[in-house]
Amino acid sequence: PGQGYEQAKAAISSGNDDVRAFFDALAVCHTVKIDEDGTYQGESPDEVALVEAARNVGIELEARETAGSSVIHRVRSPWGVEDNEVTHVLGFTSDRKRMSVVCSTKDGGAVVTTKGA
Repeated sequence: PGQGYEQAKAAISSGNDDVRAFFDALAVCHTVKIDEDGTYQGESPDEVALVEAARNVGIELEARETAGSSVIHRVRSPWGVEDNEVTHVLGFTSDRKRMSVVCSTKDGGAVVTTKGA
């Protein structure tokens, strides 16, 4: 890890909400699966690398479970463990150049997280 890694860790440690939101998005907005040995597997090496980058700074995709028609992404971070219920995935396409996930919130709403080129 280089200078960017150290800067990200420091920003997370200091409570920078923007940096936290960025790495939370990397840990949730994907279709990565976890093998039995804990290895991430994804549709592309880039997608896996982004989830690994979040893990490297302390925001780790710990589990991915199917729950009915949704998928739960369990994320462990310095501020606790959170289950993110992904109710819909808008996959990456070369035309759209981004992907999005829709996650339900505890109050019955939804949050759309998008990442892209």
